[in-house]
Amino acid sequence: MNIFDKVMGILLKTNETLPQLKEESNTLQQPMFYLAILALIPFMATFIGYSAVGFDTSAGSNFRLPVTSSLIHIIIQLLLTVGGVFLTALIVNYMAPKFGGKENYPNAFKAVSCACTPSLIGSVLAIHPKMSLLGSWSGFVIGLIIAIYGLYILYQALPVLMESSKTSAFTYTLIVAVGGIVIWGGLAAINNLIAINIFNKVISGLM
Repeated sequence: MNIFDKVMGILLKTNETLPQLKEESNTLQQPMFYLAILALIPFMATFIGYSAVGFDTSAGSNFRLPVTSSLIHIIIQLLLTVGGVFLTALIVNYMAPKFGGKENYPNAFKAVSCACTPSLIGSVLAIHPKMSLLGSWSGFVIGLIIAIYGLYILYQALPVLMESSKTSAFTYTLIVAVGGIVIWGGLAAINNLIAINIFNKVISGLM
């Protein structure tokens, strides 16, 4: 299954696609390749948004980050995203036996990657900072809808990929979601601190 078919399957035909993903080789190679390809979407969108489109300032001017500063920030953001998937997959894998499932880290990684698919696709909005998932109220609402859909995909994925009980899928998903909030919240805080530091350095250099 190529990347495009896999993305469309996960988003639009989840129940049909998940069994096919389970039948893939039980290694991290394929899910990591899938995640790396999708992670290029926020990478490229954010780079264009920061360096080409820019931000409207209160003074009415347009502020753009230098290419080097944008690349540094985006590479760090990419590494944090991949790290977040790895850490969340650890929770999925650890909790599996408690809900009648089996530990299988590659499948846990697949499940989290599937759940992240809507947000990674939706991150194309970062090409315009005002429309990014955290750049405005409309972006926040869109981001919330995307996050809920990602949780729905995870809810569908856990019984298939981790072989957990279908009756406990909601509780399993809820526990993973709580752990994910802690992990992704911490990573977002780190990302924001780095971004603020980069912005301050750029602004200081312009003064």
